[in-house]
This record gives sequence, structure tokens and C-alpha cells, in this order.
Amino acid sequence: MILKLFLSAILFCVYTLKVTPLTTLNEPITRPEIFQLTDNNVAVFDITLPREDFLLLLDKADYMGITPPITLLKEEFKILRETFRQYLFSMFYYNFTELFPGYDFRNDLFGIYVGPDGYPDVDRMIRNLDFNVEHYKDFDFVFGNLNKHILENGKYNYTDISLKILELSELYNSQVPVDELYTKYLNLTHLTANNQNQEYYTEDNFLTNHNEFPVRRPPVQYAVQQPQGPSPYRQSPYRQSQRYGQPQNDGIFWAVRYFFNKRSEEPTADDPNSNEFKSKNGKLAVEVAGNVKTFEKVTLSLSGEYSRLLVKPNFSLKIKDEGVDLLGRKHFKLRSDFTEPTFLRSKLTSDIHRAMGLTSIFANYAVLNINGEYMGLFVLTDTYKESWIEKVYGEEDPKHLYKCKGGAYIRSDTVDKCVNEDEDIDPLLDEEWIQFLETVDKAESAEDIEDIFEVEDFIYEMAIEYLLGAWDHIQLGHNFYLYKQPNGKWKYLTYDHDHSFGINLDRIYIGIFYLDLPERLLKLNRDYPNYTFEEWTQDYHIIDILILKNPERFKNAIKDIVTTVFNPAVLFPHIDALKKFIKPYVQMDYSPNMYGYYPGRINPSAYNAYTYAHWDANSEYTTVGTLQYNTYGIKYWILAKYRFVCKTYEIECDPVYLDENYTFPINKNIEFKGYRYQFGVSSLPI
Repeated sequence: MILKLFLSAILFCVYTLKVTPLTTLNEPITRPEIFQLTDNNVAVFDITLPREDFLLLLDKADYMGITPPITLLKEEFKILRETFRQYLFSMFYYNFTELFPGYDFRNDLFGIYVGPDGYPDVDRMIRNLDFNVEHYKDFDFVFGNLNKHILENGKYNYTDISLKILELSELYNSQVPVDELYTKYLNLTHLTANNQNQEYYTEDNFLTNHNEFPVRRPPVQYAVQQPQGPSPYRQSPYRQSQRYGQPQNDGIFWAVRYFFNKRSEEPTADDPNSNEFKSKNGKLAVEVAGNVKTFEKVTLSLSGEYSRLLVKPNFSLKIKDEGVDLLGRKHFKLRSDFTEPTFLRSKLTSDIHRAMGLTSIFANYAVLNINGEYMGLFVLTDTYKESWIEKVYGEEDPKHLYKCKGGAYIRSDTVDKCVNEDEDIDPLLDEEWIQFLETVDKAESAEDIEDIFEVEDFIYEMAIEYLLGAWDHIQLGHNFYLYKQPNGKWKYLTYDHDHSFGINLDRIYIGIFYLDLPERLLKLNRDYPNYTFEEWTQDYHIIDILILKNPERFKNAIKDIVTTVFNPAVLFPHIDALKKFIKPYVQMDYSPNMYGYYPGRINPSAYNAYTYAHWDANSEYTTVGTLQYNTYGIKYWILAKYRFVCKTYEIECDPVYLDENYTFPINKNIEFKGYRYQFGVSSLPI
């Protein structure tokens, strides 16, 4: 009761605040009422779950945290060597003497080593691969294909050998399943760097208790540990371990860089070993602008993959009451956005899309209570589901809404990397989907796909992603949808906008810090705000034909966005207004309760990484450390990128912000000081 009275008092005060409009907005679609009302009001979501579901949520949320991305390449090579041995053995387990009688492998096909028993000597083949760390000083570990490089740059080229075996199989008309054999090989070599660095984490992904060098946890200002002591959630029978409030085991980070990181089956909420959670038994009451809406049937689930590693996870909410919705929407995400400390990045990205008249998800703010427990402040967004399509485009039961994640690059060889929201539709059998991707493959210019793809929108989206440093969409092949509209054109739609405004860019251009390869770190250009688009982007075919080969439309989009919204004169006052609006809630979110615990931090295996000072400083100009890397201050990123594109694209810009003597404050107490300090590893050169 005291908590509710306290929240009501805060809400009364905050309702009087008005957020400064970003610009005179050009609405591409009519905004649902829930997002109109929450422009100047923080909604209160009260969710009630059966007790056993709530306890199960707490158990499933206790997953694992994120460890520093540092290791030794020689340690990774140990694992790779064994992986190659296992997979090469599965490829070459046939009796080659029987399959290819009379063929002289000793003289005509070096590198196979067919023994007297007719079987290739896989262990000898492994010894021919190059696992010498010194030979990888110039290798591109981020965008290169490490598996393929190892197999092709040792003593023998096993890609050529594999192709030769296929030729022999056809020549000898052998019964060996050559397609299966070569598929195994492609599975080993066709992984892009992004496939190798997927966000699939299991206990096996971490090497623990490593003694070759010390790895310390980030210091207090970068990783504020959960306090010890009694937990308000300890009554859960699922919480029998003593890990609550304890840091995870010390060890070194090792993200699996090959196909072993792929789970053979998607986890489900029914799997006791899964960290998935979904309850279909929830009830919901939502208060916004003094009005209360109630719903008897809602589904609540943990949301996202990476976010499950956060101390404060994200939630997905679906209203299942027949024939009703919450002021215009049935599906929502309640995002903690604890990848970053400000609660602003997703909101600002949504507002920029609105300012440019681009169709996108909307974002405002809400606080969440589950079974009376205050979970804190969240970014409230809608989400691209069938109900969203029906509201926005008027299409019931859409058949061509594809969610793309994990290596989807809008080309036919990644046809199965996007999943249709209609579970009954297999992307490998959807002729319209396949035809769209094949048409993109064959296209040589924008004109070749203008009649089937919203080219102009895509170019604007690429310009926004470049300006915001938003790398977590097509650049990584995920976090976007492709939808075939009623007009016959496919449309690119992005979501999950927390990785924007200069956050964790070292993850893209450095990836893992190999302590036994310090040379590669010194060669990198880490001045990310001053990257050109060519330096920024991966050279995908669709980007090549729409932007790189003919950049005029992209340049015009940059100028339009910079003139309209992406400039300090527009964004800085908007950031100030948003900060003033959410400040009381942020203060509560970064304040412990009577037990010493912070709102919504229900994953005790993860780090409570940020403080109120981080929120305040990183919203401005101060670069701070994140869970693994670092993030520019939002205003600093805007200022630096604005200056660069104004000069590069010859845009007439505001001289106040172009002035090199323009001053801004930096919070030296929490400013990022380098990875040596953050990781506690003095041998890191940066």
C-alpha cells in the first residue's frame, strides 16, 4: 500500500510534465491511443500470475550473466582442433579404397592419407591445419571466416580436396551420399563471422577456472554487484541454489565461433533445462492518464535472447481477451534495455523514425508490477505481429510476415534465416518468399527491384542506422522483419533499438580480445563517429546495388534526416525533456528497496551494471563502460556524427555545433578509462 501511494504521488507530479515534441511529425500511420496517451504519462502495468507461474518466472530468469570478451586464441584453437577432428571424421568415415578402386590417393590427391585399411587418417589431416597463433595477426576475426581460413590455408586446401572427392564420386558412380558429405563440409566452412558469433550461450560456452592469466571482474563503477542478504524472492522453492546475489564463477569469456553454438532444437517453456518462460494464465490492469483497463487473459513471457543474460530482463505481453485490445494494440514489449544505462536509445530511435515519416514500432514508457512486486521502469513498445499488420495494413491473417534473425542478409542463400509468423508456412516452400530473394540476388540496380521492394524506405533505414551507429539489424543479419504489403512490395522493418547511438561498437569491429594477439588491436581505427558509410557497412549485395554503386539517393536521405531531425538543435532539447520526464522513475530504478535489492533485477547471475550517475552522464557526453564494451555519451555521438556528415556530405549545418570550441561536460568519475582498467588485464594495449 505504501509503495502504491508513493507511486501515485510520483505519477501525479510527472503527469504535469510535458515532453517537447521532436519535430512536427509526419505520421506514416495513425498512432494507437496507448502511445498518444503515454507521450506525457507513464503507464502502470499491473500483472497478476498464479503463484506457481511467478515462482517459475523467477527460476527461469536466473540464467547467467555476461562475462568479459577476452580469451587466448590458443585456447580457442584447442577447441577448434577437436571440433574439426570430429567433423572431418564424420565426413571421411567411408572406405575410400572400396569407393574408388584403383585410384592412387598417394600421388594424385595429397592430404587425404588413405591408409592400408582404406580409411583416411583424419588425425594426420588435422596436423596439416594451421593453428599457429602467430600466423593470425592480420586475420579479420570479425568479418572473416575462421573455419574456412583454417581449412584452406594449412599444408593442404581441404576445400579443393572436398570438391575433388565429389568429382570422384560422380566418376566412379559411388553409392556414397555425396550431397550429405558435402553438406557437412559446407556446414563447417560456410559460417560467416556473424554466424560464428551468435548470441547462443550455454554453460559449455565458457571456459572457467583458467589459470594462465588472471581475469578480474570490472571494478565497482562498471559493475555494481547485487548486495548480499535476504532476498524478497527467496521464498521460491525453485531457488535452492545459493547463487542469489552472488557473482557467477570467475573465468574467461569464450563465445563459440563455430556451429556448435547452434542449438539442435529451439528451447521451449516446457523444457525444464530451458530458460524460456511463458505463462498463459496472467491477468492485467493498465492505468494510464487516470484511466484503468483490465484484461482477464494475457500471456507473459521472457523476451529476447541476449536480454536473458541481463540482470533485469525484457518481457513480452499478449492480450488474449476476445475482440479487445489495449487502446489499439494487443502485443507489447516491456523492455528493460539494460544493455545500456539511459532508457533513451530505443525511444529516440522510434521518435526519429516518426519524424521522418517511416513506418516503425512506437516507444514510450511504463512501470511494471508483477504480483505486487515493483519491477521498475521499462520502455513500452508495440511489436510486429499479425495483429499489428491488421491494424496498420488492414490485412487479416498475413502470410508473408518474416522475422529475420541469425544470419539473414536478404539473399537466397539465407532463405531459412527468416521465420514466418504463421508457423504453418515453411520459408523453404514459400514460392513468393523465395522468388523475392532470388530477384534481389539477380538485381544489378534499384530499378530491378523497385516494383517488389520499398527501395526508398530501405535507403532511409540504412541512413538512419549509419547515423545512429545502429549495428544490430541487417549488419548482423537479424532484428528485422520483411513484410509483403498488400501493394505487392516487400518492406524492411527493424526492432530492438537499444544498440544505437554509439554503443558497443567494439563488439562489431574487435569482437573478442585475444590476449595473445595484441597487435591486431593496435591496427584498428576505433574513431567510429568518423567512419564513412563504406567503412561502416558490410558489403551485402542489396546494399551494394542500392547504395554503394549509386550513392546519390543515400546522400539525399542523409541530408534530409540531418536537416529534419538528426542534429543537436532538435535532439538535444528533446533528450533534455525526456530526461526530465523519466527522472523520478530512473531514480527509483537505481535505488535499492528495503531489502537492499533493485527493482526488476530478478536474474541474480547477472550484473547490476549501472548507477544513476551512469544514466545522467551517458545521456549527455560521457563515454562509460558497458557489460562487455563501452558506449559513447548520446549527445557526444550526435555531435561528433553530425560534424562528420555535415562535412562529408556538404550539408549546410548549424555553426554553433560545428565550432570546435563548443564545450561540454564529462563526468571523470565514471568515464571509461580503457579496457585494461575495465577488465583488470594490464597486457591489453587499449
